[in-house]
Amino acid sequence: MDLPNNLWQVVARAAGLPSLPPGSDDEAARFIGQCHTEGVLPLLFAFPPADERIIGALAGWRALAAAHRRRTEVIRRTILALPSLIEEDFALLKGSDLAWRLYPQPELRPMGDIDILVRSDTLERVIARLGRKGFRRNRSRLQHYSPRNPDLAFDLGDVTLEVHHSIVYRSAAKIDYDDLWNRRKPLQLDGVTLQRLDDTDAAVVAAMNVAKDHLCAPLIKHLDLWLMVRADARLASAVLARAAEWKARNAVHAAFGLASLLFTELSPPPARPLFDRLVTHSALEHRDLRRLPAMVRWWRKFWLLDRLDFRMLYAADIILARIYGMVSQIPRPWGRFGRASLESARTRHPGQGAAPSPRADNPQGPAQPGPRLGGMRHPGQPSAR
Repeated sequence: MDLPNNLWQVVARAAGLPSLPPGSDDEAARFIGQCHTEGVLPLLFAFPPADERIIGALAGWRALAAAHRRRTEVIRRTILALPSLIEEDFALLKGSDLAWRLYPQPELRPMGDIDILVRSDTLERVIARLGRKGFRRNRSRLQHYSPRNPDLAFDLGDVTLEVHHSIVYRSAAKIDYDDLWNRRKPLQLDGVTLQRLDDTDAAVVAAMNVAKDHLCAPLIKHLDLWLMVRADARLASAVLARAAEWKARNAVHAAFGLASLLFTELSPPPARPLFDRLVTHSALEHRDLRRLPAMVRWWRKFWLLDRLDFRMLYAADIILARIYGMVSQIPRPWGRFGRASLESARTRHPGQGAAPSPRADNPQGPAQPGPRLGGMRHPGQPSAR
């Protein structure tokens, strides 16, 4: 597999090491831990630098590497089950697509969850179908309660399925989803024909995903961009044109600019001196989201949107989504159907209050254990991990 010549040097710099090879066992452990943080630990096992300290220290991480391979197999089986589970058109997104196309083995590209894109007019049917099959919504953030959020998460057991109706908030870019769907490409996985985004669309989405993380994404996401452009030298110009069409030029320029600073073999996008100085070059020095103040994160995020009206609408969307999430969590003592439901409950159960109202996304009440997908546990059962 073709990798950037300076990949391990970039990881070493992020770990605070002066250079490679490491000068002590402690430095070797820090380097391997940073590889894990950056999502490139599987690549380190497959293509380790020629250093005895690193190779020796890797022995302590073999159990984690084996667990990662098992998780990749679970994800593979779950993806193969999606057509019968979703029963609607969908396209694989982000790592769920790139792991099978850019890497010789999918376990070399860690996937946190499964991302798919569905048509917005089929979203309600997909939600209802997943609810009937016993899979619960996973709302880890306030925005997940709001229909403005571009994705919904479902717990499928040992893996999360993120169902996107939009790539990003619709106020943050102008994406023609009809054209995007028409450009889809087939993806063959174990004899099953799935769908993915066109190469150019997938690269733009990958760059926007880096920008969404305030340019603090793990190194593996920057490596995705490097591998896509490395596979097709004409892709870079097509990506910039598509980004301009989607009004996402700032995000894509910054993501590819940062990737070219990290991996010097990648040609940088056309220079934009003020933008590069304020955003791209500062991101090279501050890629750790844990050390980035909240104000800097928001300042960077707003710079990555193309227009002033996008920034204002995006801010409004975020605020409204959070308000919607907070309101959705307020207890409703009168139930779903007003005071009459309380009186009816008291008639059925004298001396007791109203029964808890069913969840809006599952009118039949609490979800029952669903079918096992890819050898995973039932939803609601404790994880084997």
